[in-house]
Amino acid sequence: MFSVPQAAALTRLTETEVRQLIDAGRAIAIAEAGDDDAPPDYRLPYWQFFDPLWTHLPMVKAALRSASSWGLLRFLEQSAEGLWGYTPRAAIEQGHVEQVLTFAEWSNC
Repeated sequence: MFSVPQAAALTRLTETEVRQLIDAGRAIAIAEAGDDDAPPDYRLPYWQFFDPLWTHLPMVKAALRSASSWGLLRFLEQSAEGLWGYTPRAAIEQGHVEQVLTFAEWSNC
């Protein structure tokens, strides 16, 4: 998991742009407890910024009907019998996007 500055360096975006992706719901970001006065610190899975995941994450999120980063992260990282025992993330990486989307529609995250 990367911090916002690490994610910015990886993606060649500014920290502000990474935070805008988080605020728009485009990036999976888990908030860390911090000071009330400071902007929240986040942890972001590094793998989400690479294709094919970056391309397909919005579709998976829509199929899950979940706005929760925790729910999306849990869904992507938990092995599933409906996906031959793979995690949805691994299934996407192996080109099984349609199967993951169908599984996401029936999932209860």
